Amino acid sequence: MRRRLLAAGSGRPVCCAGVRVLGECAAAGLKERRRTLKRMTLSLCRIGDIARAALVLNGIWK
Repeated sequence: MRRRLLAAGSGRPVCCAGVRVLGECAAAGLKERRRTLKRMTLSLCRIGDIARAALVLNGIWK
């Protein structure tokens, strides 16, 4: 049973590898968004509009 859980040659359980991949993808996405927001110099109401539009595009805002 333990052999099936281990990835080939890695010695690390497959389920942990999947969680790690998700974490790395999330971190990369946050890093890119932070970099983009850091370059923005807009008024607060304009930033709110942009954030609202991003939430709508992501399907969070209703």
